[in-house]
Amino acid sequence: MNWNWLKPSYWITTQHNQTVPENAIFYTSVDFEVSASHYRKPAIYAFGSYLFAFCEQRLDTIKDYGIMHIGMRRIKASKIKKGSPEGHKWDVYQQLPVLDGFRTMNPCPVGCSDTNNLYLLVSAISVHVLESEILKGTSNEDFKIYVSCSSDFGDTWSDWKDITYNFSENLPVGAKFVVTGPGHGFEMQSGCLVVPGFFYRNPDLFKLNKSVHLSSNHLKYPFRNVGCSFCLLSTDKGRSWFISSSTDNFAFCVSGGLFRNMGECSIVECKRDCLLLNSGECGNGQYRILAKSLDGGLNWSRGSLCTELSESSSRGCKGGLAKVVHENVTFVVAINCGHPSARKNLTLWLSSDCGKTWSKPWTVIDDQFCGYSDIDTVICPGSKEQYVLLIFETGEKSEHERIDFLCVDFAEILQMCQLE
Repeated sequence: MNWNWLKPSYWITTQHNQTVPENAIFYTSVDFEVSASHYRKPAIYAFGSYLFAFCEQRLDTIKDYGIMHIGMRRIKASKIKKGSPEGHKWDVYQQLPVLDGFRTMNPCPVGCSDTNNLYLLVSAISVHVLESEILKGTSNEDFKIYVSCSSDFGDTWSDWKDITYNFSENLPVGAKFVVTGPGHGFEMQSGCLVVPGFFYRNPDLFKLNKSVHLSSNHLKYPFRNVGCSFCLLSTDKGRSWFISSSTDNFAFCVSGGLFRNMGECSIVECKRDCLLLNSGECGNGQYRILAKSLDGGLNWSRGSLCTELSESSSRGCKGGLAKVVHENVTFVVAINCGHPSARKNLTLWLSSDCGKTWSKPWTVIDDQFCGYSDIDTVICPGSKEQYVLLIFETGEKSEHERIDFLCVDFAEILQMCQLE
């Protein structure tokens, strides 16, 4: 594959006075002692004539606590065309409205084509509350879900609106740590907006056969809780959000007599009202977990391990899904770090049957750290070529050094994945 058009050039950051690859959208100094922001959990989303990149801006520490805000950069889709001299020159960094006293996490954008409104859903909790306190039950607080809207393609954003009350009554009994994404949502063929999410739940509330047990990892973290995946829906063009009232409105996984921890997930519509969900197995995974909905996210099947989609067995990682229609065939592209024991090796897989079978893996970036990733697609103006957009945490010494962006021609993915 010819990567010359993606070969990084370099520029100097005025903040750190260090050379940085041009395809780094958000950059953290390698020297973590420098008083600087850390950027994590990216999302990529094509909407209107723009590509939008979102991430968490962590002001205190790279870890999952302290002050966090949401940042954004954007670029005209036409500027990513092969050979364009504009290359990867994204707009300047923009910080979204701040929720005082809260840390805002897990950005998840979705747009409505009828109104051209772009929504950003996030999770938020008081700065001083630790995730472990929620899971152990030693804190009375829990995450809330907020939404902000832009009606001018990201120039301005509304104040955050708490929408937790819209759907909290339909959450399963005992659900805690309810969060969005991270990643992006999508608009179904029906016009319904979909945003992925996950939560934890006490295993005693599942009412399953007593032969189903917790693994040793569940006892350490998430402290006798089981991870589950779900989706938020809007049928009124983003004005309100809900979760189905069905008892099967979330997905969980049991395999080999053990609960498996589903978690941060991605969702794609393979065909009308048929949704495919892809989740990591948090803390204990070797394979991704897949689940399906045949009614537009109202009901979900049980999750099942997919042995064709491997991931790091050390602690799993958030990956992504995207749909491409090519020559009247609907393909699903999956992205994740594919190294068996570390967060390394950005890898793609391809499916033409809504996740029943998958191609051979294609390691896009070999032997380099990579962490959370997201994926979307775009057809550039004036071109019939379909591009697959990749955004991912990466670095030479750690996956937390920067967030990179790559654009790959789908025809080359077809060639490299060798789908049978």
